[in-house]
Amino acid sequence: MDLVHFADLTAEQRKRIIHSSLFLKEKYNEEGVLERIKARLVGRGDEMDRELYGSGSSPTVATEAVAIMLAQSAAYNEVRFFIDIGTAFLEAPMEGEEVYVYISKSLTEYMVKAIPEAAAFIDGKGRVLVKLLKALYGCIQSSRLWYEHLRKILVR
Repeated sequence: MDLVHFADLTAEQRKRIIHSSLFLKEKYNEEGVLERIKARLVGRGDEMDRELYGSGSSPTVATEAVAIMLAQSAAYNEVRFFIDIGTAFLEAPMEGEEVYVYISKSLTEYMVKAIPEAAAFIDGKGRVLVKLLKALYGCIQSSRLWYEHLRKILVR
């Protein structure tokens, strides 16, 4: 992400500003003791103007295709692996897209601790505005960007 001053944006770029939300999930061990708290920052895709961005859709596997693969595996006694790539969207570059996200006042305090230069970008409402360099959960084009990124890697 790049830190941005609102005043430096054009009227067109300002149309591409959305807010963010933070979701927290407590993780407990087998004894019921809190081990950690996971956090996920998401963009408010509901605030995005769909006319400003291309298609947000990406191909998905058909349920029938999964059923056929499972049946084939069972018939031939094959072992298949399915994987989940954690933080997948965060790996996809936001190429050719401009999305700006407000980091809320409550998160800005922590952001400044991690990135001290962010203090110079705090606005009158205590927020920081950033330009996304990678896809972010919640943005309408993130699944498409992830698909395009993964496809490039697999085709190599």
